Amino acid sequence: LRLYYLVFPGPPTPGEPPTSVNKVYSATSSDGINFTEEQGVRFEYAQITDPDVIRIGATWFMYLAQGQTQIYATSSNGLSFTYKGVTRQKGSVSKTVALSDGKYRQFYCADGISSSTTSDGINWTDEGINLAAPAGKIICDPSPVQLAADSWLLIYKLAN
Repeated sequence: LRLYYLVFPGPPTPGEPPTSVNKVYSATSSDGINFTEEQGVRFEYAQITDPDVIRIGATWFMYLAQGQTQIYATSSNGLSFTYKGVTRQKGSVSKTVALSDGKYRQFYCADGISSSTTSDGINWTDEGINLAAPAGKIICDPSPVQLAADSWLLIYKLAN
């Protein structure tokens, strides 16, 4: 298993200008419990959060939130990612899963939990809102888990 995680730059050094460049690192595990950090930065960019990484065909895609905007980067090896562009202007903090028909579904935060599908990781077909936020609440950070061939569980964050 490879775990991708974000590191914030920390408090500014006195006398130095603050930085808003966040870095994505990775660690590997053979048991899902004990992880060994890998050397090097996988991707760094201004004001990014919440990396979502999936392999589509021979290409690794990393989707990242920049506030409500979602950007993406690609890699041939899952270790060194290059910025490619904006996926969508409104809808970020995603989780992308493979579907049985060869497509991929991405759940993301936009007016609740929304989703889109793709075959190539670049071109998306909007499916709309899957789960609307209750009045006065925000729901975000979708984490879909496939329980059986036709059964899924969606775990998410609920906040005021």
